Amino acid sequence: MTVDIESINRRLKEDAVQFIREADGCYEQSIKRIADYVISTNAKRPILLISGPSGSGKTTSALKLEDMLEKAGYPSITLSVDDFFYPMTEEEKELHKEFKVNLECPERVDGGLLNKVLFDMLERKPVYLPHFDFKNNVTTFDKTPTVRRPNELVVLEGTHALNPELITVDENKTLPIYVSVRTRVETDDEGIIHPEYIRLMRRMIRDRIHRGRNFSQTAGMYKSVQAGEQKYIMPYKKRALFDIDTFIPYELNVYKELIIDGLKTEGLDKKIPELERLLKYADPIDESLVPTSSLICEFLGK
Repeated sequence: MTVDIESINRRLKEDAVQFIREADGCYEQSIKRIADYVISTNAKRPILLISGPSGSGKTTSALKLEDMLEKAGYPSITLSVDDFFYPMTEEEKELHKEFKVNLECPERVDGGLLNKVLFDMLERKPVYLPHFDFKNNVTTFDKTPTVRRPNELVVLEGTHALNPELITVDENKTLPIYVSVRTRVETDDEGIIHPEYIRLMRRMIRDRIHRGRNFSQTAGMYKSVQAGEQKYIMPYKKRALFDIDTFIPYELNVYKELIIDGLKTEGLDKKIPELERLLKYADPIDESLVPTSSLICEFLGK
């Protein structure tokens, strides 16, 4: 799908609140279709696997799906593959400063622990869930165990969630879902911009807020992230039974004032000109217009 940035600007000028409501509603409907399927199949697949590249909105999609299922009477719990990351060693920390550590490979994930948690949850055994702190590079565990309730669903989100070599539970008990930005943005002068740049902007904002990185640091990892996506994510997306496009039509208009000055200050307008071209034509809107339930709040630190 392709959208024209001028038509987005026009709709925002005509009635920003209504357009924002429609844009978020379209995404919500894609989540609801999956929730309806889970309910109609009577939860025969108790583990829902949500995968997609970095910046695709996996976390929000997982939480929204969990919320819809809860309201329909299907209790669920959301887990993140990121919480099962191995902390970096001191040597890896130094190499990471020079972008010489591969953070995209599935070997960064403690697969043994992850699968034990999933198997134990299927058998309704108590588990102590981990939480990985990216800023401080440390894993902590819940002090009280989690026990999966009868008929409770487990929603697992993460870049490697569809990798059968990492997730080894019975695939007949899983529902694989692929999430990404699929829509391309077209400008009058610059042509069509690939959606990967929208995901990059999302990561830049998120990483600055949650992971203590400036724009240049996130952009410096760009090629490595791309290579990781092609090697570790794309081969498995065909396993998905559902596909979600997380593009929110007004998001570029929100990101503009959050990013544009930093692109120039850090010289990224020259290194990755596609970012400035994307934002050049977007009329800025205040982020206060963004509903707290919107997917893009995942990247705005709300």
